[in-house]
Amino acid sequence: MGYIPAWLESRNGLACPNCGGKLRLDRHQLRCEGCGREFEVRDGIPYFVSLNDLDSFEREESEFHSLIAEEADSAHGYNTLRSEYLHHNFLEPIFALPECSIILDVACGSGVDTIKLARKGYYVIGIDIAPGMLRTARRKAVEAGISENVFLAVARASNLPFPDNYFSASTICAALHHMQDPRQVLGEIGRTTCEGGIVSIGSEPNAWIYAFRGIKHSTIGRKILRRVRDDYTVGDQPPGDRTTPGWKRKDWQTLFADSELDVLSVSPIWYLNGGLSALGIKTLPRGVERAICDLDRFLSHIPYLKEYSFKWNVIARKGKEVAD
Repeated sequence: MGYIPAWLESRNGLACPNCGGKLRLDRHQLRCEGCGREFEVRDGIPYFVSLNDLDSFEREESEFHSLIAEEADSAHGYNTLRSEYLHHNFLEPIFALPECSIILDVACGSGVDTIKLARKGYYVIGIDIAPGMLRTARRKAVEAGISENVFLAVARASNLPFPDNYFSASTICAALHHMQDPRQVLGEIGRTTCEGGIVSIGSEPNAWIYAFRGIKHSTIGRKILRRVRDDYTVGDQPPGDRTTPGWKRKDWQTLFADSELDVLSVSPIWYLNGGLSALGIKTLPRGVERAICDLDRFLSHIPYLKEYSFKWNVIARKGKEVAD
């Protein structure tokens, strides 16, 4: 996996996050032809933000997620049917795009969705503020044999190093609530997504679950949870998880108000599956998992109850749909 793959270089896919100028490779760094700013490349991963420049919130998020990168997939049960159900739900509109479309995966973490998309023949750019997560994502891309379709970089979601109207679609999963300014992040995603492009926001927490945050992280709560799961989700959490209020359905229109994006759907997802995930239960027969997913789909259509899912999946579009 080189610094800049041919498909990205040929389509002028990088822009200086400082001035928007064109970037060129100069030995082991990228240099802006406009303002002259230089961006280090380490182990094949460009750093569009210096870790020394991060504020305390960003630094803690970066360090925490780098530390838990190797166990993230296991802790969240990404090999379960409920995870497949959750991710397919918000990625399905993107799967309608033709192969070789360029997709942005914001706060890509360990590369779960980056790899799903690359396996379908898309070119995928994954950015994250945690270098450890990107190293894990890169290893997984190499093992999957799709590294040539993937470009990874350390960058702020609130200051993306890409030109306007570039991506055919963009996605962000389980990360918007980790951002200091979610509206600014959505604004940046809207800026860099092309007109008519789909933006999918997946696995964002419903507000009601945070009413129990104090209980979960109390001494007694942690002792009880560690009887069924013993991973980093039970311990001290990064600032995003400590401070987010989660979202109610009505919050989504407000969150998108300052962006170029229009909300198409806000889908409740995970009821029983949310409880299983919270308890860290992963090893269930496939048939049982399928039945639980079917029941969750049914629950998501019941008035009043549908507002109390564990998660939201949101689909938006930039401007008007472009005709073929």
